[in-house]
Amino acid sequence: MVHSTQLAYQKAQAYTTAQAQEAKRLATHIAHVATQRFACATDAEAAIAAYEGRERGRRGRPPQPWRYHVLQYTVAAVHQPKKRTRRGRPPKGEVPVEEVCYRLGVQAEALVQAEDEPGWFVLATTVGAESLFGCPNCPSLS
Repeated sequence: MVHSTQLAYQKAQAYTTAQAQEAKRLATHIAHVATQRFACATDAEAAIAAYEGRERGRRGRPPQPWRYHVLQYTVAAVHQPKKRTRRGRPPKGEVPVEEVCYRLGVQAEALVQAEDEPGWFVLATTVGAESLFGCPNCPSLS
């Protein structure tokens, strides 16, 4: 096993780039989820089960798990005025009727890459160890 600082730097840059791209897709997912309304809490829980840990599939592909973020879904009851069935201004004595609908809230947390994870690779060779470590100018591999 050999550690390369240059490879570690490249992998860290690739990780942050991929995390930023996923954050953009995550923002659209959160906006989509936040606009949905559900009639009962069980429907909202079923939607959570469908969304749990997965992003939307693109171009007919199956959904993939989120790789760089962890999502927490919550169900919140929202009281809002019920839409009137009749047109026009309501009569003076009419009391607005409220209905309860349920919405999903999403909390996203970015995953942090371990510092010692990137940069390691396996070096396999057919050259003998004495020829590798015999050179005084070459760094020793361990």
